[in-house]
Amino acid sequence: PCVLLNRVVPGVSDVVPNNEPGIAEAVRHLATLGHKHIGYLSGPSNSWINGDRWRHLMKSALDVGMTIVEIGPNEPNLDAGRLAIDRVLASGVTAVVTYNDLMAIGLLREAAARSVEVPGRLSIIGFDNIFGSDFTSPSLSTIQLPLDSAGADAVQAILTILDSADAVATKPSPTALRTSLLIRESTGKVA
Repeated sequence: PCVLLNRVVPGVSDVVPNNEPGIAEAVRHLATLGHKHIGYLSGPSNSWINGDRWRHLMKSALDVGMTIVEIGPNEPNLDAGRLAIDRVLASGVTAVVTYNDLMAIGLLREAAARSVEVPGRLSIIGFDNIFGSDFTSPSLSTIQLPLDSAGADAVQAILTILDSADAVATKPSPTALRTSLLIRESTGKVA
């Protein structure tokens, strides 16, 4: 039996958190802080979840009258975030949502090394709420995933498949796996 996490493949059971609520919260949060032009530091081009996040970000930005630019594709690691600083600054955005927290941390570190004020000149929001994302300075605002629930749902789906040869794993309700914004110190008003 096979159950995929964070990816949809027709005919295969999957557990995919609903990215839309957390992304919509993040975009509204940035809008209330005065941001009008935001960027998405995207992940790998062949990543299903990357495409899903970009679609939700673009829709949410347009819904609140923001412009948005995709900066990438990028590898999902610290170095990609660090190396993206020139593209981020050249884009003219005042806020960036990153594919994951590692990229956000790399971007945050490089911004500090170049004396780019975060927040102030640039607000940064990560994705995943990994361990240590609150250890940064400033602490990283992030869109958190219900990882424990996703893991439990995946195990339950496999057990359901194993329990009966005819059973089809039921997909968890999108509301059960809602993402949400965790506001910390890396976002602020436009300088």
